[in-house]
Amino acid sequence: RRPSWGRHDRGGMRYAVCAMPDGDKPVLVLDALEGLLEFSLVRRDERTDQSRRFTMPQALRDFARGELEASGQAKAVRRRHAEHVLNVADEARVWFAADPAATASVLVHEAEIRPALAWASSHEPELYRRLVCALALGLIRRGHVAEALGHATRACATFEVPGDEIDAWVGNCRAYALEMSGRVEEGEAAIKPVIAFYRTGEHPIGLGLALHTAGWL
Repeated sequence: RRPSWGRHDRGGMRYAVCAMPDGDKPVLVLDALEGLLEFSLVRRDERTDQSRRFTMPQALRDFARGELEASGQAKAVRRRHAEHVLNVADEARVWFAADPAATASVLVHEAEIRPALAWASSHEPELYRRLVCALALGLIRRGHVAEALGHATRACATFEVPGDEIDAWVGNCRAYALEMSGRVEEGEAAIKPVIAFYRTGEHPIGLGLALHTAGWL
């Protein structure tokens, strides 16, 4: 059961972020991209195996960001961008046991993860909570422990005890990050309500992972 976050179908083509206004043809997005490539304003990313990845110089990104803000469409576009990052992470399921190919599908979006988290943390609390749930463990496994801890702590600040599986998994990631940071007593306190939540229902996998975290602590 995976939510269709930020997917927009136009004429059989999927646009995750650049949703087309009604009446426009999907081909316009490709025409615009082709024009940017022709003038070297956008470049193909040759560093990945992804044939459809493109990059833009930072100065041009900053200019484009300013134009987006001035257009009045920034909130809608940034929300779709964050939803797209969430959808990619959710499909890969990096929070639990992603295979190498699935993990790679998230890593190719590495540059998109931090902007999505930063925007959602200030504008969309529920979307932020889901992003942290999907991305925190991946950040920890890639060595960004302090960053993951900061996001998990902020997401956990909205509740005292987990209210659902998303809260519980964010709490588990926070306890794991605390353990990785050497803050064992705080980690022990953080994992207890997570274990209690999992024991109230049929959550054998979640309970097992939480007990595993508790064991390390």
